[in-house]
Amino acid sequence: MTPGDLSAAFVASTGLDGAAITTFASGPGAETMDASDATSARIDELQLDLGIGPGWDAHATQASVLASDLARDERWPALRDACLALGSRALFAFPLAFGGMRIGAVTTYAAEPRTLDDDVLARLTERTRSASMLLLLDTVREADRDTSRNPRSRRTVHQATGMVLARFGVSAPDALALLQAHAYTVGLPVAQVAADIVEGRSRFLDPEPAATDGLGEERP
Repeated sequence: MTPGDLSAAFVASTGLDGAAITTFASGPGAETMDASDATSARIDELQLDLGIGPGWDAHATQASVLASDLARDERWPALRDACLALGSRALFAFPLAFGGMRIGAVTTYAAEPRTLDDDVLARLTERTRSASMLLLLDTVREADRDTSRNPRSRRTVHQATGMVLARFGVSAPDALALLQAHAYTVGLPVAQVAADIVEGRSRFLDPEPAATDGLGEERP
């Protein structure tokens, strides 16, 4: 099995409707490694864009995060509403870790409200162990690989965050927050906004026009 097979294995072993594998690092270093379907990929993209969600919580707490009925769940309201619009009614996330090393999380979804029984939870727990080891081995073997080979790589987000940092003289977390806020304002995914900035199609980093006195002349 390769990292690209992981999400499909989670779906096959649990009967859930989709899954996405995410590796987490600080700021824009997080990225989706694999997703079983377009809905899973979009849910994970939303988690990464918003910086919230069950995947983040599972990674932070190193415990499973279960949202059996999103319509009744008060957590992550922006993510919840977007997931409901996508046709996801339940989300379940589990940490990926090995030997004390925190690697990421798997986020699964169901199209209808669902409670996971003990048997499914046990299978998910076992699957996370295997996935964690495989992801860790893949990282060790290909530490110098070109991350652009991952079609869901968020390397461009990292690059754009650095450009925002340099332009406005803020910290890396604040630069990412500015990027996220701008993406929300224009109604586009963070990755697309980042690509526009890096490739010079966005005016987000343009200097503000100088103030004038109303006569077309700059104020002293």
